[in-house]
Amino acid sequence: MVILKNSTRESAKIGQAIDTQFQTGGDPWLAVDIGTTTVVVDLYTSYGELVATLAEDNAQGTYGSDVMMRLMHVKEGRGDLLVQRIREQIFQMGSKLICKWKSLFAQTVPVQMAVVGNTVMCHLFLQKDVTGLMGAPFLAAYENEWINSEGKVLSFDDMGKKYLKNCYNYLLERKEEIKRGFFLQGIKFDESQYKNIVDIASELYERKVSELKKYIG
Repeated sequence: MVILKNSTRESAKIGQAIDTQFQTGGDPWLAVDIGTTTVVVDLYTSYGELVATLAEDNAQGTYGSDVMMRLMHVKEGRGDLLVQRIREQIFQMGSKLICKWKSLFAQTVPVQMAVVGNTVMCHLFLQKDVTGLMGAPFLAAYENEWINSEGKVLSFDDMGKKYLKNCYNYLLERKEEIKRGFFLQGIKFDESQYKNIVDIASELYERKVSELKKYIG
């Protein structure tokens, strides 16, 4: 087990050294935190010393500021671009740090790298299938129908009033999350009727809330 020294991130100045007293001759190690908004790369010596930290906006941000929008882009065939963006960014950030502090190391290629992030960010970095992450009990269903967490379409008539009330409350408690989730279910709509994607989400959400409210009385 390696004990990491000087690893309090709050003391780090972005892209600068935290401590000038390092052992030399070791190998460069990288620790990467892939956030939806920000990517942070820490450079360590193989003796467990934190040398410097660099943070940048996530390069995938041009494909949406949140996870749901990026999953939508994957569904539309742009998954490889998202993978390429994050891998290139991490490589460039790591290279920038190692080159700046190359005098500390026996080589300029990272020997160890640890990467963390939420489930979607890690799947995209590893180029793993994210299909299973797209499903959710959001409301991509026709009138008076509901799609449950298993992707099964249920008729309001078959669900019972108690179940319908739970669904109604679920909508009210998770409004913004649900509106984003709509776009992962392949709903068909006439884009010319709406100003933008936000209008589409709002319309679909309000429609389903109204249907449930009417059904439960």
